[in-house]
Amino acid sequence: MRRLRGPRRHGGAGRAEADRGRPSPARYPFGLDGRDHRPPVAARAGHSGLAAQQGFLSPEALIQNSTGSTKNEAFKLVAKVPWRAPIARAVTAGTLSVDAAESIRSGLGQIDAAVTAEKLSAALESLLAEVASLNADEVFKRARRLRDRLDEAGIAAREKQAHDDRFLKVYLLNNGNVRLNGLFAPEDGEFVLSTFDSITAPRRGGVRFVDMDKAAWAKKMQDDPRSTDQIAADALVQLLKIAGEADQGRVFGGRRPSVRVIVTEKSLKADAPVPTGPAAHGQIEGNPVPISQEAIDRLLCDTGTRGIQFDDAGQIINLGRDERLFTEAQRAAMGVRDGGCRWVDCDRSPAWSEAHHINEWLKDNG
Repeated sequence: MRRLRGPRRHGGAGRAEADRGRPSPARYPFGLDGRDHRPPVAARAGHSGLAAQQGFLSPEALIQNSTGSTKNEAFKLVAKVPWRAPIARAVTAGTLSVDAAESIRSGLGQIDAAVTAEKLSAALESLLAEVASLNADEVFKRARRLRDRLDEAGIAAREKQAHDDRFLKVYLLNNGNVRLNGLFAPEDGEFVLSTFDSITAPRRGGVRFVDMDKAAWAKKMQDDPRSTDQIAADALVQLLKIAGEADQGRVFGGRRPSVRVIVTEKSLKADAPVPTGPAAHGQIEGNPVPISQEAIDRLLCDTGTRGIQFDDAGQIINLGRDERLFTEAQRAAMGVRDGGCRWVDCDRSPAWSEAHHINEWLKDNG
């Protein structure tokens, strides 16, 4: 019994007394041989890399301190996969805003079977070189279109999902009123937007009409005592009553609602050989979502085409300057080329933009 007690006492208080003569690793991090016996920085702090070297507990803390962003924004910028690391570095260096960084992350999307980390890394490198002067919305559009080019095969799948998600619900309320709630895929939704834009444009800051009849219609709409929302509601009922065959001059101000789809010549060649590369795709004017080759073929069969050619410098081929005012073909060509208003920070679609000469008609002799 005595022999058993001895070691137990040494393992408790006895051990503390026995260890008093030894140097404590916590108090003396350097051993008797002069070497540093502390655990490495990564083990002590739980992180490695630039954040630990700068004295921060995490990469999020480093980004938050460097950019003045919130903790939530900093967490968004810390990549979980290596290809996103340049985004955080650009924010830390001050060459990219937090909002633009988030636009790139959401625009480029995630790694999948078709888009590998290597492809996204190369795309990110080219994107960061050209978006420094763009706002967050423009950055997202660039990133989204770049993703679409990397994954053109997935456009049809996303298009089908958007089409499957469509719905329109009509509710009869207790007071007898009827409420509408709906969701449309981009192709049909743009037609709906174009229709109501045409109807309410004079009330919402649309284009200024030069034609006398159209100008008179616009003035009548501006002076209408109804609110803009009421005009839109009445127009919907009117369109339903006459099955879309309304007098264009009275309802649409002379401009029939339309959706313009922009495609390359490659997409129009039905007799082209079977492609070996990625499938072609088009763009709905004013909408960031691309459409598949199948949708392009269907629209071509239904509406036909109008060819607009550009030279190598991106300039529209001369369509003639016999008239002072722009022709319908010229407006369509500028809409395809510019994608909408060219004014700084303006995101208006072509339907809401006016055509102006760069050189003044009188001052510069047309």
